[in-house]
Amino acid sequence: MATAVALSLLVSQSAISPSAHAASEIAATASAAASGDRHALVALYHATHGPGWAKSRNWLEDMPISDWEGVTTDDAGRVIELVLPSNALTGELPTELGHLSELQVLDLENNYLSGDLPPGVGNLTGLRVLNLGDNLLSGPLPVEFARLTELTDLNLHFNRLSGPVPAFLGSLGELRVVDLSSNGFYGEVPVELGMLSDLTHLLLRSNGLSGTVPPVLGKLENLTWLDLSFNQLSGGIPAELGGLSDLTVLYLSSNRLSGAIPSELGKLDNLRILNLRLNQLGGEIPSELGDLRRLRILNLWRNGLTGEIPPELGRLTNLRRLDLDQNDLSGELPPELANLTDLRVLWLQGNRLSGDLPAWLGELPELERVYLQNNRFSGEIPSEFRNLAKLERLWLSNNRLSGEIPAWLGDLDNLTQLNLGNNEFSGAIPHELGSLTKLWVLNLGNNNLTGRIPGELGNLEALEQLDLGGNDLSGTLPNELAGLASLEQLLLGNNRLSGVIPASLADLTKLERLYLNDNRFSGTIPIELATLSRLEDVDLGNNRLAGPIPDRGNLPNLSRLSLAGNELSGPIPAAIGRLENLVHLRLEDNRLSGEIPAEMGELSKLISLSLGNNYLSGEIPAELGHLTNLVRLDLANNWLWGEIPAELGRLTSLEYLDLHHNELTEHIPVQLGNLTNLIELNLGSNRLERPIPAELGRLVKLTTLNLEHNALWGEIPGELGEMTNLVRLHLGGNGFRGEIPAELGHMAGLEELDLSRNRLTGEVPAGLGELTGLTHLYLAGNRLSGCLPTGWQSLDLVGEDLLLIGLDFCPVSPDARTREPGEAGP
Repeated sequence: MATAVALSLLVSQSAISPSAHAASEIAATASAAASGDRHALVALYHATHGPGWAKSRNWLEDMPISDWEGVTTDDAGRVIELVLPSNALTGELPTELGHLSELQVLDLENNYLSGDLPPGVGNLTGLRVLNLGDNLLSGPLPVEFARLTELTDLNLHFNRLSGPVPAFLGSLGELRVVDLSSNGFYGEVPVELGMLSDLTHLLLRSNGLSGTVPPVLGKLENLTWLDLSFNQLSGGIPAELGGLSDLTVLYLSSNRLSGAIPSELGKLDNLRILNLRLNQLGGEIPSELGDLRRLRILNLWRNGLTGEIPPELGRLTNLRRLDLDQNDLSGELPPELANLTDLRVLWLQGNRLSGDLPAWLGELPELERVYLQNNRFSGEIPSEFRNLAKLERLWLSNNRLSGEIPAWLGDLDNLTQLNLGNNEFSGAIPHELGSLTKLWVLNLGNNNLTGRIPGELGNLEALEQLDLGGNDLSGTLPNELAGLASLEQLLLGNNRLSGVIPASLADLTKLERLYLNDNRFSGTIPIELATLSRLEDVDLGNNRLAGPIPDRGNLPNLSRLSLAGNELSGPIPAAIGRLENLVHLRLEDNRLSGEIPAEMGELSKLISLSLGNNYLSGEIPAELGHLTNLVRLDLANNWLWGEIPAELGRLTSLEYLDLHHNELTEHIPVQLGNLTNLIELNLGSNRLERPIPAELGRLVKLTTLNLEHNALWGEIPGELGEMTNLVRLHLGGNGFRGEIPAELGHMAGLEELDLSRNRLTGEVPAGLGELTGLTHLYLAGNRLSGCLPTGWQSLDLVGEDLLLIGLDFCPVSPDARTREPGEAGP
């Protein structure tokens, strides 16, 4: 019996089929593979700071991974999709990602992933979609990616990837989308990309690509989107691109492309966007572009295009945006453009277009933005423009338009920007403009407008910029302007406005720029203005303001302050040293008195300091030597005394130093020889003594050196002859002795030379006769002997005192006689 049972068991075991064994092994393998997928996902979670993810539902839980956030599996439990975009993943991708061997879709877009791309991703040979765009990935594309032969979508835009665009991409024959834009790729566009016959989208914008646009791209017959913009591509636009019959978008902007626009582009029947802006294209706009009947956007901005605007563009009846600005186009606007009834935006500024503004522009009902500034348009604004009910921006500045500003502009309720500046408009500002409640830019500056500023402008609550400067406006500032709560720029300079500056301007709490210069304002500067903490640029210069400079307030952002050309009095407040962001300070031409505050040495960002033509006294503070960014220093025409501080020799960026007409004494500091960027040095009309330091000869950029009317003595240093860029040399009215240095003859560009009223002796060096550009020459008041250089006889002098010297011109030597044309020299 036992034997029978054993025999039966043996028979039953031998009856198990080989296929059952295989199935069991497959199941075991699948289970192991699924377990490996789980392990890879866990590694991803830990490597990319999973606890910080925006969504991590069920991750690391003991349940099927198909229930984990963003994970999709097949029937065998293998991961086929991993989709976690915008999920706050940080850190580097783990190598284990390459173990997800059945993965078809990997989408980790818009996270914070960094580091190199894992080469192991090349093992995912079934991958169809790879989207790692909008991360911080770096390094090149791994060569292992060449194994991704099933890939259809490759999206790596907005990363920090670098290296050449790999040629192996051309072997991935299933690719339909390649987006490598906004990275650091360099080198040429691989011609191998022309082998991707199924490609629909090729985006390589915003990299460092160079070379030419490969003509072979014209073979990509399925291409609908081509973007090579913002690179360094050069050469011409290949005519072969005209064969891309399915193309809807062509971006080649912001490169270095040159030559003419190929007329073949007119064959792109499906094109919706053609953007060639910011290149070096030349020639005329091809009339064939008028065949692009589906075109919505045509952008040829900032090239070198010439000729007239082709009337054929009037056939682009679907066009919504036309950008032809900043070229060299000329002529009048073709009337055929009146057919562009769907046009929203018209950019034509910065050309040489002329003629009257066409009335038909007012018949384009969809127009929202019109930019015609910086041309040569003339005449008046057509009344038909009042029909542009949707108009938001109207820029007509820098033309030759005339007439009065139409009152009906106040009916264009949607206007947000109105710029009519730099024209020849006359008459009064229409009070109807106060109805434009959406307006945030109003520029009427630099015209011939007269009358008062309408108080109705105070109704423009959204206004951020108001420019009425450079007109002939008069009267006082309306108090209603204090209601412009959004105003950031108030530019009213160069008019005939009068009265006091209203303290109510302090209500403009967002004000950043305030220009009231070159008017007739009187009274004091309202101390309330010092509370406008956002102010960056203030110019109250050239008015009739009196009283002291306000010495309190909070202006932390102020970078430019001009109070020049007024009647301000009293001291310069020490508090001015707290304006730590001040870059330009102009207080010249006032009646300021007292000492220069040492606190000014704390204005470390200061580039320009002008305190000239006041009644300042005391010594020049040595602390000014701390202003190492200073380019201009003007302390002229004051009552400053004492020595010139040697510390000024630290101002190595200085280009203009003017201390003339003060009471400065002692010597010229040798440290001024360190100011090798100086262009003008004026120390005239002081009481300086001792010799000129030879170190001044190092100032080789100097064009003006004025030391006249001092008490300097000794010999004139020959080192001054090293100043070969000098145009004006004024040393008159001192006590110089000895001979005139022959080295002064090296100053070939010298136009003004004043050595008068010194104690110079000896002969005038013959080499000075080579200074043929002299227009002013003064030598009288010395004890010169001999004769004057022959070359001076032919000078066309505007000012000179040669008759007072009592010397004749030197005789012409035989060797210097005038030769006949063609006569050989000795």
